[in-house]
Amino acid sequence: MLVDPCALRERMVRVRGLELCVCEWGPEDGPLVLILHGWLDQGAAWNRVAMELAAAGYWVVAPDQRGHGRSAHTPAGTSYHFAEYLGDLDALLVELDRPLQLLVGHSMGGTVASLYAGLRPEAVPRLVLVEGVGPPPETVESAVDRMRTWLDHQKKDWNTRPMDSVGAAAERLRRFNPGLSTGDAMMLAERSTCEKDGAVYWTWDPLHRSRSATAYDSARHRACMSRITATVRFIHGDQSWYMQIPDLEERLASIPRLVERVELTSGHAVHVDAPEALAQALQTAASEQ
Repeated sequence: MLVDPCALRERMVRVRGLELCVCEWGPEDGPLVLILHGWLDQGAAWNRVAMELAAAGYWVVAPDQRGHGRSAHTPAGTSYHFAEYLGDLDALLVELDRPLQLLVGHSMGGTVASLYAGLRPEAVPRLVLVEGVGPPPETVESAVDRMRTWLDHQKKDWNTRPMDSVGAAAERLRRFNPGLSTGDAMMLAERSTCEKDGAVYWTWDPLHRSRSATAYDSARHRACMSRITATVRFIHGDQSWYMQIPDLEERLASIPRLVERVELTSGHAVHVDAPEALAQALQTAASEQ
């Protein structure tokens, strides 16, 4: 039986003591394109984009980041911070044992990718940020309030709410991302839910719903991005809330080699709303000499 080399494959990789599920497409001897998904998303959500890249000969790798999809949750008593995702990425690249052709990050994954490209500039020759140069800024006052909220959240028992069926989970995904087809929503729901006592639950860590103790620091992020040596492309949707971030232009101006800004007909989930156009833009970035 012939296996489509462009079809989604999955395997578990142990990274920093955690089992991460890695989604892969295309030939493993092809140039490596690594994609980091956003908050409460999963690597498989990039299937349509990745299949286009795989057909062009690229080896596409999109891990379920810790606490997402089929990957393990962060250990009890710890939290999800950008530094942890950075450590996972650093270790995963050692496991893959291949130089990067292109690093891609969307939303939360874009923040991780842009930080990593500044911290490990020698490892990232090309970078695409899909609405991923950090979350909205916080004031000093809101940062203090965040720490108090974090303390309050330590006393809370975080659990996901039960659902009647995988189909109900798929409908929730479609409400969050209207651009998802019924088939794609079912595929993503099937791989990111589990059954217990006759009910269906999300596999993502409910701790993601809590507030972290450390507020996002836009100035520190800009300083990190100023060290990026890669060629960088910024891609965004023309109908996305993300473009309303107050200091967005200041953040983009801190990137030394921002060679292109691409606007696509899309909301925030560009990989869902415009997968073909996004795949073409990524191929352009990956093939740049």
